[in-house]
Amino acid sequence: MLSVWSPAALQPLSALIDQGVRAYRAALERLAAMSVPVDPAAVRNINCPDDLG
Repeated sequence: MLSVWSPAALQPLSALIDQGVRAYRAALERLAAMSVPVDPAAVRNINCPDDLG
């Protein structure tokens, strides 16, 4: 999942974590989330520094 989180999401996300909720889906359902189409060619999957090379 490619995402950008507003600083305003910190408190609601922290509250969900404190309640034991770990699913992104649950957070997206509770926040004013929006889906924005992105061309897959415009992004890369990077999980560690070696993936940049």
